[in-house]
Amino acid sequence: MTVLALAVALLSAPPPEASVCARAAVSAPFVPLAERFGHVSRACADLFRDAACRAAWRKAADQPTYSRAAYLIDACRAAYCPRLTSRPSLCAGELTPARMLTEAAELVRAALAHDHGPEFAASLAAMVPPPSMPPSANPPAPASAAP
Repeated sequence: MTVLALAVALLSAPPPEASVCARAAVSAPFVPLAERFGHVSRACADLFRDAACRAAWRKAADQPTYSRAAYLIDACRAAYCPRLTSRPSLCAGELTPARMLTEAAELVRAALAHDHGPEFAASLAAMVPPPSMPPSANPPAPASAAP
């Protein structure tokens, strides 16, 4: 993406769902660990226009922890892959844990680009700063590590 395209994306008014999702992502480190996944997935659900994928984002936190990602990806894969002109690699083949880790973001970006235009995923990513830990989560340095 060019700098100009990114600037245009950032200057365009994002849908209100984008700021709700971005706020949830920014505040996630301050939410109890057991509630983080649901905090973000429910806040970001409305970004997806496909009803089945959107419902999966809302309900994923209610699934057993080990199957949340597969539940979400299966629903969104079935919803978006047949419609995408440029299909992400996750649209074909077996869904494995390794592929989910490395290829899920590509599917999400493609779905968001399909629903909101090609520059939207970049503008959403620019709204969400890199994750940081709350100050209380940073343990103090051991005494032996002091200079």
